[in-house]
Amino acid sequence: MLILGIVMKKILVIAGFFIALAACSDVEKVTLAGSEWKPVFQDIKDTGNAFVRFGDDGRVNGSSGCNMMQGGFTLTGDQITIGPLAMTRMACLDGLGIVQQRFVGALEKATKASLEGLTLSLYDSDGRKILELQKASSNE
Repeated sequence: MLILGIVMKKILVIAGFFIALAACSDVEKVTLAGSEWKPVFQDIKDTGNAFVRFGDDGRVNGSSGCNMMQGGFTLTGDQITIGPLAMTRMACLDGLGIVQQRFVGALEKATKASLEGLTLSLYDSDGRKILELQKASSNE
């Protein structure tokens, strides 16, 4: 009986350790369905009305800053695939063409996603961060 008690205590200590370790993780489980995000670029302040909305149905839609876009997405764990994206073809003025190129390009190249607070980071297949997005407030 004494040996059983010692074994049970060790199991509880080990289980507690793993629970505490999981609770200390900075990165949250990525869930995107029903959320809307705006791109953040360090070198571009005006992104127009650029955003991406992830639907409950595996579809994305949004604006590149000057053109509307839509397509599909899959998310399994932290592995993400977005696109291909179909877009309208309006001319982008005042630097919004650069926003469109970088935003849409990064969305379609993303293979991994991580969520920390209100920031969603997308990474390419080499593990490089290619896009940072901020969660849009629900009253925008």
